[in-house]
Amino acid sequence: MLEILPESYAKVFEAGGFIAMCIFFLSVLLYSTIIDAYWVGSRSAKPYKLIKNGGIPLDYLSSANSYWSGISQKLIDYGSDSKSTSKFLRNSKGRLRRNLNTKIQRIRLGASAATLLGLLGTITGMIETFSAISSNTSSETAHMVANGISKALVTTNAGLVVAIPAVALSYWIDKKLKQSFKVFETIQLEQTSHSKGL
Repeated sequence: MLEILPESYAKVFEAGGFIAMCIFFLSVLLYSTIIDAYWVGSRSAKPYKLIKNGGIPLDYLSSANSYWSGISQKLIDYGSDSKSTSKFLRNSKGRLRRNLNTKIQRIRLGASAATLLGLLGTITGMIETFSAISSNTSSETAHMVANGISKALVTTNAGLVVAIPAVALSYWIDKKLKQSFKVFETIQLEQTSHSKGL
């Protein structure tokens, strides 16, 4: 299997062993979740910049992206029915919250798992190192010690390289979720004011 990989990856997997492969497959799942959450968060928070300018017109929402276009169409359909509009906005906000919070939890769980797998690799590598030191044949000892230390360092490094950006990105996605909530609140206030004729 290692023959089909680029040389640099093959060296990492050879040095880190099974644990390095687990970290790699975890990183694929983790970063596919991050990309999905990033896309959802970016789309839902897009109108946030308009809040500073005093409001979010419906015609902007309809052209912002497909997510907000669907919401603005529903708002137009409800017209002056403030009860239905309010319920629809609450439900839309709730769906977005559940969607992104689930993704954020998965990202943080994956980052923790990557760190712990790196730690497991460190412990496994150190066990191999101490086993090599206690062995009798001096010709093989140096090679086994080098392999054990290499495994410990490679897996620790791989776990941290996967985990640190994932944690940072989870906070960015959480920030986008809060911005999206602010957009929903602003729209709801505008719709309420409009229905009261203010």
